[in-house]
Amino acid sequence: MTLRLFQNGLVWCMSLCLLSAPAEALEWDFLADQSELSFHGTMLGVPVIGVFERVQADIRFDPENLADSRIVIRIDMASINTRHDERDTALRRPEWFDAGAFLQARFVAEDLRQIDESNYEARGELTVKGISHAVTLPFHLVISGEFATATGFIDLSRLEFAIGTGEWADEKRVAFAVRIEVRITAKVIHQKPDD
Repeated sequence: MTLRLFQNGLVWCMSLCLLSAPAEALEWDFLADQSELSFHGTMLGVPVIGVFERVQADIRFDPENLADSRIVIRIDMASINTRHDERDTALRRPEWFDAGAFLQARFVAEDLRQIDESNYEARGELTVKGISHAVTLPFHLVISGEFATATGFIDLSRLEFAIGTGEWADEKRVAFAVRIEVRITAKVIHQKPDD
């Protein structure tokens, strides 16, 4: 009788722990061919738009469980494309992105906040050329079935990350202000069970 009571109590305790444990946020499969990371700057008064063609992302996100949500974006700096070969080669050099020494830029956000029904903020750390700064990326989120698309942008100064040094370290030819635009599309890996 004592053993049976002990076993029943153990089962009850384990069940209670499982029920009270916080659920993990949903995992998402990043769809690179439907996503884009671009930048917008100004050179000699003329707008310059470029993209990074190789981007990866690890996404754990759930609007109902932001505390367990996390986003990591990795950018291959050598994949820069401004549709101008000579300029792209120059931008990979040490005075700009130094793609040979710093292969990747990273954005890691573990503080996700909801602003309203479909707008959020990802607060985290952006690292470029080995230099890290805290940044906040506001984004608009649309979830349709098993797919989600997030769009947002952030305005930065290139000097914060030592992009454009030496003769380029002023605004005579290249403006300090740069806008980074992000569009991420992902497919949920595991659906939530129906209530």
